[in-house]
Amino acid sequence: GRQDMAPDCRVVVGEDMYLAHSAILAARSDFFQAAFASDMVERASLMVTLHHVQGDRPRRESMLALLHFLYTGKTSKVNGSNAMEVLALVGGEQTSSDDDKDDSSESGGYLQLHDAASLRRACEAAAENAAGHDEDAFLTLLVQAHGLGAKRLKERAMRMTVHHFKELALRGALEVLPGALLTEVLRAVAVEYDRLLPSAAKGLRWELSVLPAPDSRLDNTYEAVISPDLSCGAGACGSVGCSEASLVATFQQPVRVRRIRIGVDLTCGDFDAARLNGSKFQYLAKSGAWQDAGVSIFVDDRVVREIELPQVFVAKAFRLVRRQRLAVGLLVFE
Repeated sequence: GRQDMAPDCRVVVGEDMYLAHSAILAARSDFFQAAFASDMVERASLMVTLHHVQGDRPRRESMLALLHFLYTGKTSKVNGSNAMEVLALVGGEQTSSDDDKDDSSESGGYLQLHDAASLRRACEAAAENAAGHDEDAFLTLLVQAHGLGAKRLKERAMRMTVHHFKELALRGALEVLPGALLTEVLRAVAVEYDRLLPSAAKGLRWELSVLPAPDSRLDNTYEAVISPDLSCGAGACGSVGCSEASLVATFQQPVRVRRIRIGVDLTCGDFDAARLNGSKFQYLAKSGAWQDAGVSIFVDDRVVREIELPQVFVAKAFRLVRRQRLAVGLLVFE
């Protein structure tokens, strides 16, 4: 009779209470089935309190959208306004470590819902549509998805955040991100733009060119120039028609240089600091022309000097250049 069709259980979320049918909830959710079938207080009172939702209490329309899904299997009550709250009610994804696991075997979240995948997809689509192309909205979505364990939604929000990283960073919008999530964003940016982001020069090998002619009394090798032994190194001599002597360091790809370490104590012949001092440090611009880095070199014999550049320079090649003769015992880029 009609009495048999009346609600027989209560679901409590915060201070709100919702009437429902225990048979339907148990049939659609292993969580409710366990609650009503166990010896817990829920079985006696037919009242279940949802404690797993953190933050603000979900609004009534969000809980009703979840109940509508439980009763009908339909997601028509999910919209951009309540999507994230419905996901919070369902609970985070608890999939296995197998990344190839398909939707049919996906976890039903805290409530262990049957066919949770269809509800998640509806919530994710509604949340994305509500965010539109708004950078701040996607950043908020990223924080929410991270907190809820909504993996696919987090991945999509992460892609948008990485795409707009520069704009977001310049106006300080990324400050809302928790530390761990910000680390994830920075890692994703580094991976996404690996080919475009120049690496720091420190520790990277480069090719040495001695122009226009090498001084044959010195080693004139990369190994000699980076060695802490200042008595070996490289030297260049000017020639007829080219009075400039230069030592060129060429990397495989553009690198960032913010500081150089340089020194000389060459025991061969008359090479000493006098053959290095007054030289200029330059970088190869995109135009193909050498540009001054705003640094002139002055060192003392047997002393390694660290020179902080006026700014970080990004280039594929750098050089020391001086009139007539040039010699260096140590040249390291950092």
